[in-house]
Amino acid sequence: MYDIKIDKEKCKDPLNCGKCLQSCPIALFCTYPLNRQPKQICMEWVVEPTFPDLCIGCMACVQNCPNQAITVKEMV
Repeated sequence: MYDIKIDKEKCKDPLNCGKCLQSCPIALFCTYPLNRQPKQICMEWVVEPTFPDLCIGCMACVQNCPNQAITVKEMV
């Protein structure tokens, strides 16, 4: 099992970047609006590991993140 962290300060534009989503062979990341109010246009988005239990530790997300915003550590 792996602990996946995303530094929100470094991951500034996940909606337009999406490198982690594109590179993960398991597709365990998801991008969603930070402000989930109905009938409002959201200008701020975040990316989260939606299925962290499925992580195989390949580090593709870490290697492909242009802002070094992702850390993956094996849990002991």
